[in-house]
Amino acid sequence: MTLNLELPSGPFASKDVSPAVGIKATTVSTWGERGYFAAFDHPDAGKGRTRFFSLLDVLTLALMGQCNAAAMNLPELPSEQLRRWASNWLTTLHASRRVTHLHVRYYGKPGADDSRTRITPNDDVLSEPIDHGTPRLHIAFDLDAIFVPAITALRDVT
Repeated sequence: MTLNLELPSGPFASKDVSPAVGIKATTVSTWGERGYFAAFDHPDAGKGRTRFFSLLDVLTLALMGQCNAAAMNLPELPSEQLRRWASNWLTTLHASRRVTHLHVRYYGKPGADDSRTRITPNDDVLSEPIDHGTPRLHIAFDLDAIFVPAITALRDVT
């Protein structure tokens, strides 16, 4: 099912982005200082300057916020990977087979040599089915539920 959604254009100031994605401005600032935005279009604002975000940056930040809320370790899920899935959601927005979910599966004992993480979209968009085996932990994110409210909030301030 395609999603009919009017996309706002950026860049968006951090003062508008924080409430749109439901993340405190201090958290956004801290993540920036830690280098979590290295893959973003506007990675460094400089001390005391307003940080700006592209729409893709905002969606990635919204997904990072959900990962953080799920107590996932953000350095284990680099913003580059999350950004790629936000981009896939955007590019399939009007397609018949859309990326609508993101699945994060953890395998093996935490910290062990055989421990690994697999991040995949909903199975119906994959060219070939994947045998996911039995993960130790499986977290699924509904990307529409994360991204649509953020986009709607940004549209309201622009």
